[in-house]
Amino acid sequence: MKKNYLLIDIFRNHNYDFIEQQIGIPLITVRPPSFLKKKQLCWLAGCLRVLRLSSRNDTIICVFDFQAVICSLLCSWFHLQRKIICINVMLKDKKTFKNKMVSKLYRKAFTQDQFFATVTSTEYGRWLNKKLRTNVDFTLLRDVFHEHYHTDFDGLYNNAVFCGGWNGRDWKFMLEVAREMPDVPFNLVMHKGVKEKLNETIPQNVSLYTSISADQFYQLMCESSLLCLPLDTEAPAGLLVMFHAAANEVMTITTDTVVTREYISNGRGMVLKNDIIQWKGCIDHFLGDTYHRRKFAKNLQRFLREECSEEKYVETIKEMIHE
Repeated sequence: MKKNYLLIDIFRNHNYDFIEQQIGIPLITVRPPSFLKKKQLCWLAGCLRVLRLSSRNDTIICVFDFQAVICSLLCSWFHLQRKIICINVMLKDKKTFKNKMVSKLYRKAFTQDQFFATVTSTEYGRWLNKKLRTNVDFTLLRDVFHEHYHTDFDGLYNNAVFCGGWNGRDWKFMLEVAREMPDVPFNLVMHKGVKEKLNETIPQNVSLYTSISADQFYQLMCESSLLCLPLDTEAPAGLLVMFHAAANEVMTITTDTVVTREYISNGRGMVLKNDIIQWKGCIDHFLGDTYHRRKFAKNLQRFLREECSEEKYVETIKEMIHE
């Protein structure tokens, strides 16, 4: 009898219990050994563990896309027959040697017969095929909007702009925008290492945080009037923060990418090119337009509830298992 395995990435603080609870078929959860602190070793160990536990023609669902690639390559090298389901590819478009090498690994995995991948944006799937010169039939699987993203917030909204997160943020551009708007307070939350590499003078109207809890992060976001997410990649980035903002009726302004325009367009927020004049004008306008700011946030919240539900997510995975 074929078995289904769910390989978890312990370095990502995401809750996947709902998959096991709602999928309606036996699912064996596998976690990498927690004693390995180096991410790369942990990812490899997790792949080896799930391949060892599984048998011929079993299905392995990888919630971290790079682990799916590793599993696929190991199967190819050791002639193992496994069906690999890769959840939401997040390959970036950086022009670095490392990214070029990683892209080759993804391309190799995409050409395997038993490798099936999802993307959180249809247009991003087309972009991947063009970048890697492949012809993959990606399955659309939007990231999940959980109802618990709503924060109990009883404070007052201020006229501040919030920008926070770890991957894909164009921090230099955000600081340039802040310099052009000295009368507007900006709250920025970034990784300590990113701040050290920035080598930028922080404007007086910017409050910069590097070591705060998740609760403090989202409290700071909820107190702000706008969420701004300037991005430096076409790959999925900032969606989790954007979902939290929508749940708390905070409007999003973000960079126009092949991913963001499928979420934010049609009156659900603003997508812009990374142009300082455009961002400054947009921020100015919506800080003074409470009605449309809240309306756009509510429109995004409605879209996420309808299109990004846990039920749709689980049903899509279930269909891929049975294909």
